[in-house]
Amino acid sequence: MLLRDAREHLKDPEHQQVILSLLDRIRQQVTGLFQAAYDAGAIRSDIPINVLVGLYMGMLREAKSLPGTRPATSLVSVLFDGIARQAE
Repeated sequence: MLLRDAREHLKDPEHQQVILSLLDRIRQQVTGLFQAAYDAGAIRSDIPINVLVGLYMGMLREAKSLPGTRPATSLVSVLFDGIARQAE
């Protein structure tokens, strides 16, 4: 969120390049984490890694507007448990 806010306010090309580089490094790290989980058999194999990364990164971008005091908990729950009602 900090990088998104910085990108909106720091308009010169040099700062924009630094911000884009940092965002790319974050995406690479997230991709590595998802790939490791995939390789370990911990996550579904029917959804491509790049789709999972895109969904995760999108959720992070929107986390600022989530209500409540613990948006990270909600993000992790949706990511790992989905949105379907849990069987009782």
